[in-house]
Amino acid sequence: MRLVNISFTNISVSDNGTYQLTMKNLAGEDTIDNISLNIKALPQIYSTVYSILLQEGDSSFIECKADGLPLPSITWLANRRQIGAFSNTFTITTVATDSVRQGVPAVTSRLNATDLLPTHNGSYECVVENQEGTARIQYNISVIPISLSFCDHHPCSNGGTCVNGPSGYLCICTEGWTERNCTKFATEKSSPQFLSYNRTLTFYREFGSTVLLSCPVTGYPQPSIIWFKDDVLLVGAITEDYEIKRLDLNTRGIYRCNATNELGSIKSDDMTVKIKGLVQYQANITFSQKYIRSFIDQEFRKKRQVEETFKATEERLNKLIGTMNSEMRKILSTNKSIDFNYISLELLSSSNINSLLDSITVVLSLESKSRGTAELTFAVKNAFSLLNGRLEALSHISDSVHVDDVRRFDGCPTEQTTNPSPNDDPSLAFILNWQETDLTQVATLRCPCGPEGFDIGVVRNATRRCGGNFKTGAVWEPPIDEACDFSIAARKLCSLASLQNPEKVLAGLENITAISSDMGPLELSISISLIDNLKSEITGNTELTDSYFTIADNIISIDSDVFIESNEESSTSKRLLQSFETITENYPIPTDETTIVLRRRFIVVTQGLNVSRDRNNNFSLSIATNGNGFSNTNHPVSLNNNVTDPLASIFIPGSILSNVISEATSTIRLIQTAFDNDLLFLRRSSLLNKWSHLRVGSILISATFAQHDISNQEDLITITLKKDKDLKANATGVYCSFWDHSSDDYYGNWSNYGCSVLHEDSDIVICGCNHLTTFALLLDMLPNEGTNTPPLPYQKFVSSVTFLGCAVSILCLVVIILTYSIEKHLRNTNNGKLLINMSCALVGLYVSFIPASYAAPIEELCVVVGAFLHYFFLATFLSMASEATILYVELVKVFAKSKHGMIIKAVIVTWVTPFFIVGLTIAPNYKNYVYEESKFCRPTQWQFWIGFISPFVMIYLYNWIMFLIIIVSLFKQQCRTRGGGNSNLQTSFKKQVLLVITLSILFGLAWGIGLVATSSISIQWLRYTLELSFVIAAGLQGILIFIFYGLRISKVRKTWLKWIYIVTSQHVKAVEIDQSLRTTYMIRRSTRLKQSTYKLGTYADTNVELKKYKLPLSQSTTANSYSSSTNSSATTADTPLADSVKEREKVVHFIDNNDKLKEDKLTATDEHRQVVDDEIDSRQITDVVEENDASQENDASQENLEKISISDLVPEPV
Repeated sequence: MRLVNISFTNISVSDNGTYQLTMKNLAGEDTIDNISLNIKALPQIYSTVYSILLQEGDSSFIECKADGLPLPSITWLANRRQIGAFSNTFTITTVATDSVRQGVPAVTSRLNATDLLPTHNGSYECVVENQEGTARIQYNISVIPISLSFCDHHPCSNGGTCVNGPSGYLCICTEGWTERNCTKFATEKSSPQFLSYNRTLTFYREFGSTVLLSCPVTGYPQPSIIWFKDDVLLVGAITEDYEIKRLDLNTRGIYRCNATNELGSIKSDDMTVKIKGLVQYQANITFSQKYIRSFIDQEFRKKRQVEETFKATEERLNKLIGTMNSEMRKILSTNKSIDFNYISLELLSSSNINSLLDSITVVLSLESKSRGTAELTFAVKNAFSLLNGRLEALSHISDSVHVDDVRRFDGCPTEQTTNPSPNDDPSLAFILNWQETDLTQVATLRCPCGPEGFDIGVVRNATRRCGGNFKTGAVWEPPIDEACDFSIAARKLCSLASLQNPEKVLAGLENITAISSDMGPLELSISISLIDNLKSEITGNTELTDSYFTIADNIISIDSDVFIESNEESSTSKRLLQSFETITENYPIPTDETTIVLRRRFIVVTQGLNVSRDRNNNFSLSIATNGNGFSNTNHPVSLNNNVTDPLASIFIPGSILSNVISEATSTIRLIQTAFDNDLLFLRRSSLLNKWSHLRVGSILISATFAQHDISNQEDLITITLKKDKDLKANATGVYCSFWDHSSDDYYGNWSNYGCSVLHEDSDIVICGCNHLTTFALLLDMLPNEGTNTPPLPYQKFVSSVTFLGCAVSILCLVVIILTYSIEKHLRNTNNGKLLINMSCALVGLYVSFIPASYAAPIEELCVVVGAFLHYFFLATFLSMASEATILYVELVKVFAKSKHGMIIKAVIVTWVTPFFIVGLTIAPNYKNYVYEESKFCRPTQWQFWIGFISPFVMIYLYNWIMFLIIIVSLFKQQCRTRGGGNSNLQTSFKKQVLLVITLSILFGLAWGIGLVATSSISIQWLRYTLELSFVIAAGLQGILIFIFYGLRISKVRKTWLKWIYIVTSQHVKAVEIDQSLRTTYMIRRSTRLKQSTYKLGTYADTNVELKKYKLPLSQSTTANSYSSSTNSSATTADTPLADSVKEREKVVHFIDNNDKLKEDKLTATDEHRQVVDDEIDSRQITDVVEENDASQENDASQENLEKISISDLVPEPV
C-alpha cells in the first residue's frame, strides 16, 4: 500500500473545484471522483492608517477597502463602540469594488461624518471579519473647537464683568449686585437659594442630541457654581447653565450643581440624562486556563511564567472583547422575536483586570422599545448562554467558558425583600416583589395584603430607589416599607382574603372584629373590603347573613374616632352602609311572615306583605332600649305601638303602599331598621368640622319598601323621635333630618328637605316627611347667643314678600317693556332703549329666581336654573352699569367725541359678557350650580365668589361712583343757572330728591344691602331690618320702575289712556291723545335741544368758529339796523327772532373780547346740560312742559304750530 500526496504551488482562487484521482498498475486501474478543493482567504485591508484634523462643524469621510473569501463584513467602531443605530452624525455606505487578489471579492466601506464636534475626537476602527478571521485598521480624528464668546452681547449689567465658560457666561458682579446678570440690588447678605425648586429630573433625549441643564440661583454675595457628573467634578463648568453638546454613552449620566457663598452652600437635586431607547445588560465571563492558552499567540505560550502568560494587556483584552462582540452580534441577529438594534459589547469601564483568568464584566448595549420587559431580559440571557457555547466551539475546548450574573446594567433587576411580622410569624410576613426599574427611578409597590387585585380600600405602598450610576452600574437601595408594617390583626385579615371558603372567611372575620381594641382604621378598612368581596355570596344565604350581621354589629361597636379616621381615607361608612342595605333587602324570609334581627347596635325588621291584602293598611314600628343595647332589652320592638316609653317610632299611612305599588305586584318587603349610633352615617370630614354644632340627637330609624323609591308623597310619614338626654339640655335648635345618599357628590350628608317639625316639646319631636329613608334628629349645639336662625314667622313673612314682590314686579316690568317698545315716541329715545334693556334683564332675573328655590332636588334642572339665574343676575347689573355710563356721558361729558353707537355697545355688553362668565363657571364641573347647604341653585365654593360676587361688587362700586359724579355735576350747574328765591330753592330741592331716588333705582344701589344682610350680624333686629330692606328694594324694583317710569310720566299715562280708548272703541279721543303726544314730542325735541346747540357753536384747538344760521331777516341789514333790531328786541318776549339778534350781538362782542365768548360758551354748556337734564326729567323726574295741565299744554302747542313752523323755531345752518 502506498500513500499518495498531491501538492499545489502558488495556489489561487482559480484552483477551486472538484478533482479526480486515477491510479494504474499492471493489474488494472481505479478512479476516485469528487475530490473537492475549497480555497478561502483571510480578510485583508488595503487602506493606510492616517489621522484627520478638522474644524468644529466640518464634514469628512474615511474609507476602508478590504477583501476576503468568503466576502467579509465591515463594522465601524468609534472609541471601541459600534457606530450605527443611534448616530445622527455618522452614516455608512458599503459598495463592492475591484478585486486586489485575483478571484477574492473586495468591498469598500465609507464612514461619512457631518457637523463634527470636539466630542467626536478619538480613534475610529474599521473591523473586517469573515469565518476565517478578523482584520482591523485604526484612524484618528481630531476636531478643533470654535472659540465661542458668550460675552459678545454684554449680558452683565451694573458694571459686572463677563467671563466665558464652556456652556455659557458668568457675570462677576460689583459690590451690592447679584443674580445671573447682576440685575438685582441686594440690601443684605443672603445664603444661596435656587430661583425655582428643582425636583429630581430625568431627561430622555436622542443619541447625539444637545441637552441644556440649568441651575438658576440667587444670593449675596454672589454664589459660585460648580457642576458634577456621577459625583465627579466637571472642570471649568462654573456657570448656571451646562450644555451637553452631544449625548452619547460617555456624556449621559447623573448631573448636579452646587452653589456656595460665605453664608452657606446648597446642592441641587439630581438631573439624570438618559439616551432614549437605550438599554444595557452586564454579565460576568470567566475563561479557563486551557481556553486562554489556546487564545494567546504561540510566542506567548512559550513563556514559562504563568502569571506573565495570562497577564491582561490592553491588546489581549481588545482582541478577546472583539471576538465576543462579533459573536454576540451574530447571535442576536438571528433573534426575530424581540425588536431591538445591536450597538456594542464592551468591557465595563470601571473594571480593573490584571489577569485573563479573572472574571471579566462586559456590558451589552441595545436599542429597544421593549426596555425593562421580561421578554427582553429573557432574550438577552439566552443570547449570553449561546455566546458561552459559541466561544467553547471556537476553542474546541469544552467547559472552558462560564457566563453568569446576567442582569440590567442601567437598571435594577427584579428582586424580593421581606417585611417581617411583629411576632416573627413567617406565615404572616409580607414578600415584596420588586420589578425591574431604570437607574435613578423609584419603584412603588402595593403592600401585599391578600391575593393580587385585592383592594384593601386604602393606599399603603412601599417604595425603593434604583441607585448607582452609569459608570459602575445600577444597584438597589434599601426599601422604604414602613407603610407595610401592618399589625398582627391586619395581617390575619389579609390572610383571610386568600381563602376560598366564605364560611371560613366570615368566621375568622367575626373573631378578629370581636376584639375592638385590635381594630384600627386600617383593620376596619380591610374588614369591609372582605365583606364587599363576599357580598354576592352572603346575599340570600341565611347562615352567611346572620354571620354578617354579627360582624356588622362588632364593627359598629368600634370607637367612633377610629371609624371617623378610617371613613375619611376609605369611605368606610358609605361602603358598609351599602352592603348592609343590599343584604337586608335580600334577607331570606317566607311570604306573609315577619323576621326580627336583634343585635346590640341595631334592629332589622323585615315584613313580607301581600299587596292585595295589605294595600290600604297602615304600618308602624316602635323601638325601645335600656341603654345596654337592643339585644339586651326586653321587648325592644313593637309593630303595634305598645312599647313603653319608645325612643323612636315610625308610622306609614296605608295610602303610601297603594300609591307606589302596581296591581301586578303580588308581594313586597317592608324593611325597617334602627341604629343606636350614627357610625354608618358619617359626613365627609370637611363637613363634620363645618357642621360640628349639628349633632345626631336621637336613635336612627329607617323604613323602605324593597326595590321601590318612596318620595314626594301627599300623605306624610310620621316619625316620633326622643331627644338624647345628654344633649337636649344644651340644644338651641332641632331639625328633622334624613340621610341623603346623593348629597355631597354621593358621599352622603344629612338634609331636611321634605321634612318638617310637626310638634316639639322638651322630650320628643314629631316629624313629618314625604319620603322613606333613614331619619334622625339633628340638635343644634351652638349657644343661644351664637345662633342666627330667624324665627319661623319671620321666615315665612320674608318668603312671602319675596315671591309676591317678584311676581308683581314681573307683571309691572312686562307692562313697561310693552309700553316703551310699542310707542315710537318712547322707543326712539336713548333713555327708552336703556329702560327696555334693563327691564328685560330684570324679568329674566325674577323668572329664574323663583324656580331656583325649588329645583335643588332635581340635579339637572338645578344646573339649568342656576345657570340662567347667574346669567340674568350679571345681565341686570351690566344693564345698570350701561345706564350709568351713558347718563354720565350725556350729563357730565357733554363734548365727548364718541357718543354715537353707545346704545348698541351697551346692549352687546349686557347680553354677551355674562355668557362667558357663566361658561367659565360651568365648564370645570356642571355641579358647580348645585348648592347643597341651602338647597338653592346657584354657583358654589370659589365659583360663587369669582363668578358671582366679584362682578357684582365691581359693578356696584362703579355705579356708586357714577351716581356721585352725576349728582354733584347736576347740583353745580343748577346752582349756576337758576335764580334765587324760596320757591326756586324748594323746586330745586324737590328735583334733587327725585333725581337721587330715580338714579338709585336705575343703578341698583339698594342691592348692596344684601351683602351686609347676608353677613354674620350678632344684633338680630339689625340683621332682620337689613334683610327686609333688601327684600323690598330688590324684589320690588320692578314695581318702583313701574311707578317712576310709568305712573309718574304724563306721556306714559296718556299712552295707556289711548290704549284704553282704542280697546273701548273711542277712536276720536284716542286720536286726540296721539296728536297731543306727537306735538309735544316735536316741540320739545326741535325747540329746546336745537336752540341750545345753536348757542354752543363749534370749538377747535385755540380758534373759535361760531356756526352761521339762516335768520328771518333781510340779507342787506346794516350794522345800524342790526343795532336797532337789537335794541328793539330787548323789549320783546323771548322769541326765536329775538334770540337770533342776540346771537349776532355776541359775534360782534366776540371780535372785541374773546374772554366774553368763552363765558358765553360756559353758559351755553350749562344750558345744554339743563336741556339734557330736563330731557331726563321728562322721562323720570319732572317735566317743564308737564308741570302745566295736560290740556293747556296741548292748546299752547297747537297755537304755536299755527303761528310759526318748525323751521322758524330753530334756524338751520347756511
